[in-house]
Amino acid sequence: MAGKTANVHDVADSFTIEAIATIQAMEFASTLGFRHIILKGDALSIIKSLNRADSDLSPIGCLIDEGRILTSCFHSCIVSHVNRQGNEVAHSLARYGLSVQDDVIWLEDCPSWVHSLVSSDLI
Repeated sequence: MAGKTANVHDVADSFTIEAIATIQAMEFASTLGFRHIILKGDALSIIKSLNRADSDLSPIGCLIDEGRILTSCFHSCIVSHVNRQGNEVAHSLARYGLSVQDDVIWLEDCPSWVHSLVSSDLI
């Protein structure tokens, strides 16, 4: 198990933050050497944009393009939508990230509150 949380500074809207978090998740997985990933997110428009082949002309189009390029770093990369209730671990890490100054990374071990959330997510 591995996890990361970060405080993204100077970004006002949640749409952009979701796109940045998606990119950072893919970069983190690639850095750790994962070759097959399943990326789940509750920002449906971002998930749909990553799965489309046409150009994204939205204000975050350059982030979507970067995410699409990152998917090629993996042997397989499945990007799928999950309801917010099924994404509690990610949202808890995001809330925690608001309280930290620097990136926080967990490898193998994680705080008990994260482990509890992951365990309940599997049920």
